[in-house]
Order: sequence, then C-alpha cells, then structure tokens
Amino acid sequence: MGWLGLRLEAMKQIRSIVWGFGFLAISLSLGATACGDDDDNSGSAGSGKATGGSGGATGGSGGATGGTGGGSSNPEFIIGVDGIAAFDALSSADKDALKNTKVFFQHMSVGENLLMGYNNWSPPWKGGTASLGFVFTNVNNASSYGSVKLGDKAFGYNGNPFNKINGFRQHILDMGIGNAVQVAGFKFCYNDLTVDITSTGKDVIDAYKSAYHDIENGTIGTSFFHVTTPLQPANQWHTVENNKLRGTFAEFLRTNYAGGRHVVFDLQQIESTDANGSTCSQSGVPVLCAAWAADNDGHLNDTGATRAAKAFLYALHVARGL
Repeated sequence: MGWLGLRLEAMKQIRSIVWGFGFLAISLSLGATACGDDDDNSGSAGSGKATGGSGGATGGSGGATGGTGGGSSNPEFIIGVDGIAAFDALSSADKDALKNTKVFFQHMSVGENLLMGYNNWSPPWKGGTASLGFVFTNVNNASSYGSVKLGDKAFGYNGNPFNKINGFRQHILDMGIGNAVQVAGFKFCYNDLTVDITSTGKDVIDAYKSAYHDIENGTIGTSFFHVTTPLQPANQWHTVENNKLRGTFAEFLRTNYAGGRHVVFDLQQIESTDANGSTCSQSGVPVLCAAWAADNDGHLNDTGATRAAKAFLYALHVARGL
C-alpha cells in the first residue's frame, strides 16, 4: 500500500472513532448524445494530480461519515494525469473492491465517452471504463441499487448548467440515491459553461455551492467526486474564452472540494496533456489535445476516453476510501 493508501486508512479509522462518539451525542437525520443537443434523460487545465503509487484505501466499503468537507484544497485528493498510472498500479483486490462499490454518476455525452468510448454501445467495448472491465448500468432511483453497483444516469439539458445541478440534487436527495450509494458525483458538458450562458461563472458556482450544502447535510456515509468541465479543442467557437471560463470553475472545484468527503477528478488536466506530458493550448489557454479528440466539438475518441477513464476510476477508488 502506498503512502496515500496508508493515510486514507488512518483517516477512516479516525473518522470511525469520531463518528462513534458523535452518534452518542446526536441523532442524524437525515447515453451518447451530442453535447450540443438539448436532450433530457437520453442514454447514458489544471495542476491537480494523484500522488503516491497505487495508493488509495484497500478493503472495506469506504464512505465518509459526517462533516461537510467543503472549503478544502488538498492536492492528494485532486486526481489528474498521475491517476492514469495510479490506476494501472492498483491491485486486483482493489479493482474488485471498486467494482463492488455502489456508485452514482450523472452525466451526458463526454460522460458516455468516459464509460464506453466514442459511440460504442455494446460489447466488445473499445474504450472507456467498460473496456477496462467496469461496466456501468442505468439507474433511476435508490431502488435500482438492489442489484446494481456501478450506476449512471444520463440526465439534463445541455447548455443549462442549473438544470443539471438541480437534477443531481433531486436524484441524491428526493429520489434517495445519496443514502443508497457510497460514492456519487456529476459532470457538466463542455457547452454548459460558455460565454453566452454565464459571463463569469459566478452564478453557476453559487448554485453549485448551494446544492452541495443541501446534499452534504442530507446524506450520511456518502463520498462525492467532482469533475472539472471538459474542454473544447483549439480553433473552435470561442475556444479561448470558453475554456477560460471552464478553467475558472475548475479552480473553484480544486480549491473547495479536495478533501473531507470530496475528491476532484481533473478531467481538464487529462484532456489538455499530450502523450509526452506537454500541455495543449491556444493563446496560453489549455485545450483538448487533438490526439484525444473524436470530433471538433469536444468528445473523446476511444484512446482519449480510456486514458481518462483510468484516472476517473482511480478517483472513485480514492473516494470510496474516504
């Protein structure tokens, strides 16, 4: 077990003790559509990095107990490019434990890429988590987790980030998924953060913070992963301005949700880093590298999707150990 793994195990033991005393004192209540389309319920560059070999927690079911975790920024819990190798270094036991972890992932088309590659609808999968042996199943509410472990839901209107935030809150709280799973999170599409939707991103950030305030207070034993918004490739519609805006939101996530009950999956860093470790950019702003792009919009090809999927799975592995 790497240094990060030992640290996470220690954190779990400490939280178990704290939870035990706290419980005595209080009662706690508590599909690939184009990102440019407005589809609801359709089929399924930062500096962050994973640290320390295979790392992560081993065994157990994970899950944080109590505490908000917001306002934290710990680089150990920002999983970027280094998460690719960290996933490859995981033991078979850790990978099997992750396959048996109850996960909820709300997303749209780049999320589909992460799970199945580019337009791969059935086995044999050529990309994404499915090609690595981690197959997600569509879920609707808490009752779905009677038989499902890795669950996902394609949900939301692309181009409306507030709709996706509200949808995640509803799935987690109103539909009971939050207390039925161990790990949960959602991601925006690249066209949910553009200059014609929000000038600074502050309104999106405020809505996100408000939703997570309710979500944290309404769940027990659930860890959360946050995803930096996918990037456009170079020389597309307002690439520089839009990617700057996405970068602002990404920095908000890295600063506020890396620690406690939270892990940040830095998709932006992975998308904008080429095979040699160099940053792909336009006018000094990170962009989706051409080598990983399936089209001119911002979707990932099979190679790019599988590469990102490894770090995504490692982020889930870290989250399950919180």
